[in-house]
Amino acid sequence: KINWKSPYVIQKEVKIGINQQSQPCEFDDPGCFYRGVVDRVDLHFSRDLLNQQMATGKLNIINAIDEVSIYDWKTGKVYKAKGFKQLGFYALYYLIKYPNLKTVVGHLCNVDSQREDIKTWTRIDAAALETVLRAWVYEVEEGVKQNVYNRCKTPLCKYCDYRNVCETDVKKIISQMDQDILTATYGL
Repeated sequence: KINWKSPYVIQKEVKIGINQQSQPCEFDDPGCFYRGVVDRVDLHFSRDLLNQQMATGKLNIINAIDEVSIYDWKTGKVYKAKGFKQLGFYALYYLIKYPNLKTVVGHLCNVDSQREDIKTWTRIDAAALETVLRAWVYEVEEGVKQNVYNRCKTPLCKYCDYRNVCETDVKKIISQMDQDILTATYGL
């Protein structure tokens, strides 16, 4: 019998993806519909589920995960609505991936102000999260088609399906961002 006080695993910089069929996929999968990088993920295991599995001799760790905590660290001004939208998509990924998952707890952490805002999603929220995700992707697709989408400049541009129609020179942006990081980190 497992008697852990709080069994969990911590993962950092987890690359995730969701495909068109709303299934988890690899971050760089060509069929990826949505992708992101989660700063930190804590996988919490249910002692009861682990003990039940141990009793049957069929241990399946994936089916013993009943709560996931996801963390996104921000610097500067943090917009809770935008931050929680991003965390909501991450929550959807974990709700799809782990069949016995009951809750996903999102932590939006502002490094500068030392503030942490928390939101919880349950399996009941999965359909609504998927609807919002699909609407957001549709909005981006339509904006690109009509040339009215407000393009952003991030290192994730290199993974975007629309990078070939974007007016932004992705290589130049990524090169400049890499240089900015080197300058900020090492003074080069």
